[in-house]
Amino acid sequence: MVSRHPLVSVIVPAFNTGRYIRGAIDSALRQTCSDLEVIVVDDGSEDDTADIVSDLARADNRVTLVRQAHAGTSAARNRALQAARGTYVAILDSDDYWAPQKLEHQVAVLDRAERSVAMVYSWIVLIDESDRILRFFRPFEDTSPEARGWVLPLLLYRHFIAFPMMRRDCLDAVGGYDASLHGLEDWDLYLRIAERYEIELVPEYLVAYRQRANSMSSNLDTMSKAHQQILSATFRQHQAIPRRVARWSRSGNYAYMASKSLASGHRAQAGTWFARALLRDPTLILDPDPWRALLGTRGRHATVERAHLNPVSWPDEASLPPSAVPRTRRLAVYARLQRHRVRSLLDLSGRCGPAAAGAP
Repeated sequence: MVSRHPLVSVIVPAFNTGRYIRGAIDSALRQTCSDLEVIVVDDGSEDDTADIVSDLARADNRVTLVRQAHAGTSAARNRALQAARGTYVAILDSDDYWAPQKLEHQVAVLDRAERSVAMVYSWIVLIDESDRILRFFRPFEDTSPEARGWVLPLLLYRHFIAFPMMRRDCLDAVGGYDASLHGLEDWDLYLRIAERYEIELVPEYLVAYRQRANSMSSNLDTMSKAHQQILSATFRQHQAIPRRVARWSRSGNYAYMASKSLASGHRAQAGTWFARALLRDPTLILDPDPWRALLGTRGRHATVERAHLNPVSWPDEASLPPSAVPRTRRLAVYARLQRHRVRSLLDLSGRCGPAAAGAP
């Protein structure tokens, strides 16, 4: 039975994800930290999403279904937050999975952390529509130290946080999700949290993040406009951050647009996005991955074959075959440049906390 004030509120926005939502919710209910509630907001689905969640709610009273007319992911998450009663809030998308120990390990970090720490994230496993593992993703994987602490400039540089756990009171203090945005609402929220609070990391692969060609993130022009809107608003508040970080950030966003275009089979469009990325950050010419992708050859994260993810028996990086592409001297130079950038941005944030980043 769910308690009146569960430790963790899991919020799940859902729209036409009947194919996946049972697996997503099951991964939350299987958590080794069982003191939780799962609040699913069906955002006007036209498939059987709501029926599946209703069945799950009848079987386990930790699950609650809320229905609303279609209003978007941010509105659905805010609606879930209104109903949430937990000390901590964890974000789960309706087509993703969690490792069984995800909540336990993140709760442990926040329980022992100072109150200045508002959010904890982990590494992710990228999967496709058939649960095949695409790659294990660790932000700044060629960089040390890890991205934690006061990270606002680094988070402006790259949107590296995915599906974190947050303190509910800190989330309320920054105002929840901005439903007026049409894309990257999570990045906007995490930036506002990073303005005031520290961020922590569980250095484990605890979330399976599904890549779908027809997902919301495939609306590339809308996403790019949202990125520019968020970036401009943040820099207006934090003018101590060097302007070159904005150029690097736009470049990274354009490179991401290029990768999404390629995944959808639009090679010419991908070339246009990548050209924009190069104009803002010429060091990308040293990264062989975009060139190999555009030419239809393997990138450095490619593997000989793809293993399938088992949400119950969680995989580790060793379960994948080794990379089919060796590291090159050019890639080593690119990795050194990235290390220098990341360390300089962490140093900018860390010298005196949020004041160093120009926090208001």
